Amino acid sequence: MKDKDYQDSVHKLLGIKQAHFIITEPDNVDRRLAARQLQQAFIDASGITYPVFKRPITAIKAAINAANRQSKLLIFVVGSFYLLNPIRTYLINKEDKYNGDTK
Repeated sequence: MKDKDYQDSVHKLLGIKQAHFIITEPDNVDRRLAARQLQQAFIDASGITYPVFKRPITAIKAAINAANRQSKLLIFVVGSFYLLNPIRTYLINKEDKYNGDTK
């Protein structure tokens, strides 16, 4: 969120060894930090340009595709509930489809 200390969070996240980041925006028009602005914070702190996706679902799909190509890869969703909620809903619904469950 643009009203949080995201630069400090970026520095802390960059301390995770062998991490790769995918950047997106939360679902809150009034408070969201533009993905490109967050990307620039990562560039400023690390010199690395991580990929940006405008929508959280597109971002999680990209992360899942990357995980499917590599072994022992964990995906963490880091951010506000505005980011987590649509991703969580997508993952739950996707899992239900794989299991043949209906609600």
